[in-house]
Amino acid sequence: MNEFNIDFSINCFYSKTRNYSSYLTLKAFDEDWQKSKYKIGAVEPQGYTRIGAALRHSGAILDKRNTKNKWVILISDGKPNDFDKYEGKYGINDVRQALRELHERQIKSYALAIEKEAKYYLPQMFGQGNHQILTTPRELLQSMVKLYEKIKNQS
Repeated sequence: MNEFNIDFSINCFYSKTRNYSSYLTLKAFDEDWQKSKYKIGAVEPQGYTRIGAALRHSGAILDKRNTKNKWVILISDGKPNDFDKYEGKYGINDVRQALRELHERQIKSYALAIEKEAKYYLPQMFGQGNHQILTTPRELLQSMVKLYEKIKNQS
């Protein structure tokens, strides 16, 4: 994205119940990629995956950007879960509602899931054509190229 001069940020999130959701910025929109790219390798998995809250926070950040073409791209195992039973239908429905809220504000979404089990829940949340399921992390680069083409065609 940096090579194509695309305005982007990179964030991560984790939670332990709805009362403790963390959202961390690895690269802010106006931050230099050359300085921020090294932060990504330092990220370690922790906590639970309360996706709906993270999508809503991403939308709030994008609302402040003066950009016509806005996207939230989720890279995850794609399974909503948390300590307080945020899973199954409840988690899926919350993610779907968060995605509807983004869509109402003309913010597009896409998911890349590196988890074979994602085929059971990712389509329910993101719908056809709005996600890819990868079987290994090595497929990520090719998937990002495919996603870039999709974004370019919808601009």
